[in-house]
Amino acid sequence: MADVIPFPQGGRLSGQEARSLLNDAVSNSEKLVYVTKFTKNEEWYRLVTISQVRKCLTEGDVVEGPTLDEKGNWYCLLYCLCAGARVYVTVSLQLNADRSLKCAFVLDVNNKVPT
Repeated sequence: MADVIPFPQGGRLSGQEARSLLNDAVSNSEKLVYVTKFTKNEEWYRLVTISQVRKCLTEGDVVEGPTLDEKGNWYCLLYCLCAGARVYVTVSLQLNADRSLKCAFVLDVNNKVPT
């Protein structure tokens, strides 16, 4: 039987709270970590720039989540139309005990709908 993870104090994280935390991460680059899962030969890499990713993090719409994972981090998928390109960014938010942002991890970036 799986171990039950207690729900974090303060309840579920809303999309609006997640965007506020991501604004904090973009403004304080020490809290933003890019976890690259791609090579420079992949097609999307030529189409999505780092500035488009940052714009998606600050102005994008939360289309999935935030959902809590087994480690206690919040995952969400953001979407933004930037300079004619669709940008989808999957991000994980690691929070402190007081629900302030400890670190935000950019896990995946894509220019097409993730499956």
